[in-house]
Amino acid sequence: MAFSHDVPAQIIRRESKGSVNTHLDRAFAENIAFIRAHLLDGILVRKKLLNRSNLEKALSQNCLHTDAERLKILCHLSTEIWLRSWEK
Repeated sequence: MAFSHDVPAQIIRRESKGSVNTHLDRAFAENIAFIRAHLLDGILVRKKLLNRSNLEKALSQNCLHTDAERLKILCHLSTEIWLRSWEK
C-alpha cells in the first residue's frame, strides 16, 4: 500500500501475476498450421512412429488442448524438427 499512489489501481487490485499459459495458448493457436504441416507429413509419421489419424484428431482446429496434450505435441514437433535437421 506504500506505493499505491504510484501504481495503477488495476495492479493494486490484482490477486495473481497470471501465468505463461495464456501466452502459450495463443502461440499454439497462432501456429497450429505450422505444427500440423510439420507433424502430419513428417518423418515421425512416415516411419510410423506417430499415428497420423490420431495426430490429425489431436491437431484439429476445434480441439481444446490441455497443458499435457500441448506439451506432448510440442515434444513431437521438436523431435520432428531435430530429425529433419539430420536429413540435409
